Amino acid sequence: QGTIRGHQKSFFDMAAAPVVAATSIHPFQRSPVNNNGCRVAAVTDSSCFVAIGNSVYKLQFPSVEEAATVFPKPYVFQSEAMNEFVEHQGRYAIQSLVCVPKAQETTLASVDEQGHCLVTYSSSVAGESSRTASLIPGTSSYIPGWSGVSLDTRDTSNVYTAQYWTKTINCYKTDSNSSKPSRVIHTASNPSQIKFLPEKDLLVVAESKSVSLFDIRQGERSGLATKLYIPPNETLYALDCKGSAIVVGGATRTATFFDTRTWSIRQSWKACTKYQITSLQFSKSVEEKCYVSDDAVLLCNVWDEKKAQKTKNDYFGSSFKFDSRPLGVSLISSSNGKDEVIMGLSENGTLYYLRNWHAFSQKGEVTKMETEEAPDRKKRKVQHEAGEQ
Repeated sequence: QGTIRGHQKSFFDMAAAPVVAATSIHPFQRSPVNNNGCRVAAVTDSSCFVAIGNSVYKLQFPSVEEAATVFPKPYVFQSEAMNEFVEHQGRYAIQSLVCVPKAQETTLASVDEQGHCLVTYSSSVAGESSRTASLIPGTSSYIPGWSGVSLDTRDTSNVYTAQYWTKTINCYKTDSNSSKPSRVIHTASNPSQIKFLPEKDLLVVAESKSVSLFDIRQGERSGLATKLYIPPNETLYALDCKGSAIVVGGATRTATFFDTRTWSIRQSWKACTKYQITSLQFSKSVEEKCYVSDDAVLLCNVWDEKKAQKTKNDYFGSSFKFDSRPLGVSLISSSNGKDEVIMGLSENGTLYYLRNWHAFSQKGEVTKMETEEAPDRKKRKVQHEAGEQ
């Protein structure tokens, strides 16, 4: 049973209305996951994949508009809406999950703690069955730890995985009918995050204290195109890239934005969170905004410096607190291309649904919790002043 959470005023009659909902997954099996792991992947604006242990489940959200009509009553997350993806079951605890939904085919990739990767292609065309590719790491040493996975959004047959302890990047071609990587890249330091940048045909890898960009078509220097160093030297946990921008963050609570056109720092948010940064996501509907999350809170800010000057009062205008440490945050645009949906999974098994969360700051509203606490603080202040007199 979950609770729908929102604001005191009703936004549901507005265009691009912000919506917040939460549901609990029962039973929720806890298994080890690193700070840079991700166990949720949005498929559509009403469904997502969730990794629990070594299994993957597909969850279908109830209609948020219907749930909003009974606000603020809780609703029950029906068990029949939670379907186990039997053909996509890993050997060990899944560390990272990524999904690329398309009109005719949805690609789901996961990697477990020992580097074994599963890629499932689910076709929406009638008569065509889904197929799953099982990929093994390129090294013989199986050391449990963090592993990451990324897909080429243009050609999902290109799969890339990273293993922390073995310091390796595995490049696969699933259409070659081979379970072994076509290329293995050895990194100088332990990789902690991996993303493919299709605009530049580069593989972006966050290592312990730097960001390496690999061109897998290049043979020299193991495909290393360039390397970006983060001042000050910090352990990186989060990474995202979009167009000509790359953002990284980690232990020092600083989000650093790079411009791939000049390979220089474009923006830096120093000490923007209370705890270490574990997730960074560029907004898909609002180009100038970026989401930052640590061990407790999800924040939204304007990262484009030129546009930030126009909306300087919007600095972290949107914030949301999880009930426990988040195990993953995933963004997706709705079918109409105007709305943006965020899905986050917490350590307690709560699945959060946030639609157009960035619009809260644009509306200039305050949260319900703030409006409830304000009278209490005022009352205590009056009592304190009366006691002094």
